Amino acid sequence: MVKLCLVTTSMECTWPERKDPIVFLGSWCLRYSRKTITSSLDYKVVPYHWDDRSKLFEDYKILDKLYEKLLSELSTVLNKVHGKNQSKRYWRILLGPWLGYFLQGLFDRWFMLTRVLADYEITHCTTVSRSVGELVPTDMKNFVEFFIGDDWNEGVYAELLEIGFHDKIEIFKVDRPVQVNNQRSLKAWVKEKLRSALRLASKFVEPLSKDDDAFFMSSYLPKKVTFFLQLKLGQMPRHYEDVPTPSSKVSPSMREELETNLSRTSSDEFETIASTMIARHLPTSYLEGYQKLTGLVRNLSWPKNPSFIFSSVAYCQSDTFKAWAAEKTSCGVPLIIGQHGGNF
Repeated sequence: MVKLCLVTTSMECTWPERKDPIVFLGSWCLRYSRKTITSSLDYKVVPYHWDDRSKLFEDYKILDKLYEKLLSELSTVLNKVHGKNQSKRYWRILLGPWLGYFLQGLFDRWFMLTRVLADYEITHCTTVSRSVGELVPTDMKNFVEFFIGDDWNEGVYAELLEIGFHDKIEIFKVDRPVQVNNQRSLKAWVKEKLRSALRLASKFVEPLSKDDDAFFMSSYLPKKVTFFLQLKLGQMPRHYEDVPTPSSKVSPSMREELETNLSRTSSDEFETIASTMIARHLPTSYLEGYQKLTGLVRNLSWPKNPSFIFSSVAYCQSDTFKAWAAEKTSCGVPLIIGQHGGNF
């Protein structure tokens, strides 16, 4: 019997050392810069399931229903954990963007593993050894950084293999090579200097701001338009920037409690796996660091009762903004989202 090795990402430390035939889970495993290496390998690439756009739409509808179900459960469980009585809408604003991205991304990765193990006679796979909580992001911004990288994706594939497929494939472990990258681009340095200048200017006009001023953050309108729009609204133009989310250590006991409260035995295999993975990957800003986050929000020098809140990006990327906006909308303040990109 030919031994087929499954490779899930372009992390070459997980590729077989001997000349076993390889099944690459997707084209993302093959970097153009490494084509001289891959050209000498005996491999196949698994077709991507969402290239079938009708399947993509049907899966979207199924996942949308599951999202609402899990959001309701998370709202109830997190209210209990934090001693709160926040509405489902509050939790939708705070953690809904993460839950949507995570759930759809998780299904994509789970289905690809299901397909490859059904269609190919895979015998083994190598995954990276990791410490507990290593893949847990601090907040939504940190999650996005994780989400687009091979390291996080390899870790998620490894967890899914351990949870749902360990009886179908032999799994080997390997240490991850140490990577160091301390380079900082000139463009990033210039951007930070500009932000510092805007923060300083905003401090000067802060005393002239009113508690019922309309609030704009990451509007993605031209700066001139935002400036004159605020003047027409009868308020002193002010630039607001995101405030970093406080970091917190992962608490194994809190994770176990969350997993217990969310776990279920469902006829739907993915729903059962999703509940477990959500408990393991929920950003710390919603669990261990929630009290720090809400404490930070209470001390912000942002309007106390804004006439409305407008953003095209922060509603998704910034947990500080989301926690603040969720509190304000609970008091009746309108939250207006401007579409930026195609994720709608």
